[in-house]
Amino acid sequence: MKKIHYVLLGVVLAFVICIAVGLFMYFKPHKNISESKPDIILKASELFKAFETNETDATKKFVTGDPTIQVLGIVDEINKNQDTTATIILRNVAEYNGCITCTIDKSQFTKLDKFQKGTPIIIKGQCSGAQELVEKEIVMIRCIIVEK
Repeated sequence: MKKIHYVLLGVVLAFVICIAVGLFMYFKPHKNISESKPDIILKASELFKAFETNETDATKKFVTGDPTIQVLGIVDEINKNQDTTATIILRNVAEYNGCITCTIDKSQFTKLDKFQKGTPIIIKGQCSGAQELVEKEIVMIRCIIVEK
């Protein structure tokens, strides 16, 4: 009978620990991109090529561990959402069919006026991976515009 109590106590304890860890991870604050130094600096075409060549290796390098990535690219399109974000799309060189989509925080809206299609831009953020609907798209989130 005592063994059953110990087993039940162990199961309840394990459940409580799992809940505590889950809540800690859920409420963990995001990395402050504007204050963090870039872990990786590269051109948009290099980031896209890495995912095009070997998506598994690129995911390990650019997504796992949430490194801060700084990307130099050419603006293809800027879409301002009315609420809290804007999206900057960086097109790649002709040999790649795809783009890099960068979600920009509302606090960066005033900086967007300096850029138009064809303008070089430096963006710092976190890569959340690749997706493919019509074309391959590399997604960057929590991005800020780096000013020289």
